[in-house]
Amino acid sequence: MSLVSLIRAIAVSASLTAHYHSMAPPVHASSAILIQAHSGHILYAKNIRQEWEPASLTKIMTAWLAIRLGWRQIVVVSKPAENQPGASLGLKAGQRIPMSSLVPAMMMASGNDAAYAIGQTVTPQETLFVSLMNRIALKWHALGVHFVNATGLYEPSQRVTALGMAVICRHAMANPTFRQIVDLPYAVLPQSTTKVFFNQNPLIGTYSGAIGIKIGYTPVSGENLAGAAVRHGQCLIVILLHDNPADAWTDSEALLSWGFEYH
Repeated sequence: MSLVSLIRAIAVSASLTAHYHSMAPPVHASSAILIQAHSGHILYAKNIRQEWEPASLTKIMTAWLAIRLGWRQIVVVSKPAENQPGASLGLKAGQRIPMSSLVPAMMMASGNDAAYAIGQTVTPQETLFVSLMNRIALKWHALGVHFVNATGLYEPSQRVTALGMAVICRHAMANPTFRQIVDLPYAVLPQSTTKVFFNQNPLIGTYSGAIGIKIGYTPVSGENLAGAAVRHGQCLIVILLHDNPADAWTDSEALLSWGFEYH
């Protein structure tokens, strides 16, 4: 291809991208991205390098590491794990739970006690687990991502970007076990009294083709959502950061539907 032809091709591509982007639905989230899972190609972008507090989207990395490094381990719940604030599975110190049961329950109900216990089990202490989280994010070139804990509880220096979370979700969804977990409608946690935890992701069971991934909320972060859906053999991943609780679900559905229709 000649230089002139190449320049024309780039110009046409840019024009088409701008055209499709102008047809995208309005998105209320402060930052948003839509990508093709297979190629990583960006279909929609809004402030994708702006840093925000991740809330429980943090647990996506926590779950992936547990699957890769601790899937056959037994989690022994510690007192610090039991005492984690916020969303909880009601774990008690001394409980022994298979990792393969605890990770799905954590992802369904976003239990901070479970996330802390998982981090303590995969590595000797949570600080080492967090270092591992950051090393993996750096290895994947997840730009603008810095984890401080395994739970997603608020810490001023814990930050993610829509672009960085899209990269993390793309890698996580390539793992068959992770992908199966985030698509579950519920998970059962075997204890003295068996507990059932239902998937809090509103896309699951309501949006055609939805297969995950995770939601998160704190008063600082606002509503965060990582979603994925498959239609006609194509998988799309959407990330919304700092959205309104009333708008996140409609934003994610509208952006996914637009992506499937025009791409």
